[in-house]
Amino acid sequence: MCEFEEDFYGKEMRVIVLGYIRPEHNYTSKGSPYRRELTIEALIEDIKTDIKVAFESLKRPAYKAYKSSNFWNA
Repeated sequence: MCEFEEDFYGKEMRVIVLGYIRPEHNYTSKGSPYRRELTIEALIEDIKTDIKVAFESLKRPAYKAYKSSNFWNA
């Protein structure tokens, strides 16, 4: 995982969207006993999975090319 030494609030950030991981879901703070709802705990687990999938995806040769792209220095 990637840890940041300082926060980046108020900083300019450049991003490239390289892929799609999963659809959006509505998460709630509590589950309902009458229907299946996605809770905040489920959201946290989904985000952890998203991070793992993203890091694995970045190992692809086509994605690695973006690491040295001039886009980041423009």
